[in-house]
Amino acid sequence: MSPNAYRGDCPLYTDVLLGALRRATFGLDLRWRAPGDQFIVTREEKVDRIRDAFRFDDDGLWLEMEAQASEHAATLPSVRIRVSVPASGLDADAALRAANAVNGRGLAPVHYDQGKRTLVVQQTIVFTGFNETPGVESNADFAFARQEATLNMASAVFAAAHACAQAV
Repeated sequence: MSPNAYRGDCPLYTDVLLGALRRATFGLDLRWRAPGDQFIVTREEKVDRIRDAFRFDDDGLWLEMEAQASEHAATLPSVRIRVSVPASGLDADAALRAANAVNGRGLAPVHYDQGKRTLVVQQTIVFTGFNETPGVESNADFAFARQEATLNMASAVFAAAHACAQAV
């Protein structure tokens, strides 16, 4: 199966997501629990998921990451990255203040999951314009724009996660 799998008429941009994760890993010197940048993709009906944990330095907190390429509403492809930062050492008020402080930096959005006692950074891109069609040659400009937008999103998510990890 190609990395850019189709489910019906909708492309899943798994290759774009994997490329962004690899480039962010190199650029931000992320350390993944799984060796190297060999991400394991779990394929489901309308979604490809990547789950792993990473940290920013050898002694840092392990942060859980889930990324997915999926078919969004109305058969539009989307990519999403979600990082959970353990905040068990903070009470709810302090955790909300930390989330608000990180949100004030203009990075990816952060919220506090009180049930799991984690700060959660999550961002999604829905590709609503031109998308690939089976049997039609891909447009290189649109492909490049998807790659760069996904890398920018990944960088914003990881920067917000780093700020959260420093706040806890």
